[in-house]
Amino acid sequence: MYSDAFSHGLTANLLNITDERTSRPLIRRILRTADLYAGQHLDHLPDLLVEWSDEVPTGSTSVGKGAGAIVRASSSKIGVIEGANEYCRTGEHRQFGLFVAAGPMIRPGALTNEISLLDLAPTLARYLGVDLPDCDGRPSDELLECGPARVSIT
Repeated sequence: MYSDAFSHGLTANLLNITDERTSRPLIRRILRTADLYAGQHLDHLPDLLVEWSDEVPTGSTSVGKGAGAIVRASSSKIGVIEGANEYCRTGEHRQFGLFVAAGPMIRPGALTNEISLLDLAPTLARYLGVDLPDCDGRPSDELLECGPARVSIT
């Protein structure tokens, strides 16, 4: 882990980078991993996590004829940097995404409560009738209609 002074300085410098398309910050916020996670493997994680701004969609040179693929970032520290996004994934990670499940024992209809990404593994484990101890999430009783599956291996 880097020193707090280095992390604070890097955070300030990153937050000063603007997107020249909007003149707004290119980065929404920066989180310290140690503020979010704990445990013996914390030192295997990055010190800082960057949450990019999504005010302006960024295209790709590989998709949609390259529309919006050129990004120009600037700050007093770095000057102007321009690059083309060649990555072809068109989706964006969102805190609140779309979750779809169907099949036997899956309750039909929309969920009334949010389900965390951390809850998916224990929910699927319960669906399969498998015990999943020591995980961070909890099974979603709302998602499963009939309790755990009866799995038999022959």
